[in-house]
Amino acid sequence: MKRWIVGSCLALITALGFLAPAGANAMTVTATKLTSGKPVTATISTVGKQLTYTFAAKASKNVTFNVTHFDFSQTGGPDQVTFYFYEPGSSTEYTACNIDSNTWCNFTTPVAGTWKMTIAPYEDNTGSLTLTFANDVPTKALTSGTPVSTKVKYEGQEAHYTFAAK
Repeated sequence: MKRWIVGSCLALITALGFLAPAGANAMTVTATKLTSGKPVTATISTVGKQLTYTFAAKASKNVTFNVTHFDFSQTGGPDQVTFYFYEPGSSTEYTACNIDSNTWCNFTTPVAGTWKMTIAPYEDNTGSLTLTFANDVPTKALTSGTPVSTKVKYEGQEAHYTFAAK
């Protein structure tokens, strides 16, 4: 008789699982893939929620995360979020950047693969920002006596050149 009651209760609890409030899973967010040069709007409207992104990176290359339209706040401040970065296949933080206004964050990736980035608001901050992931400007070869024009579009983005030395 006890097994029947326990089994029935478990079945009932499982069946009623769909009645959990919508906010019960508010902290769980599917990762969004970032594409170099394509801005995304990151919005966090629930205290304690975090956003997760992924991006492809090559080994030993600089990556930049440009932030504009920063509008995070909490009563009494400080108004801040932290970007946490994780190497492919790792759950240990590789590096982090504190973001508190229109700014940028960059670092050199030690390994290639799909990296993970988490945006975590400080304390009770909620709001939004526009995030643009960018790889460096493609490397250009310099030729003696020939001028080269390069456009660096995002703060923290780098341009590299090669040349033949004698």
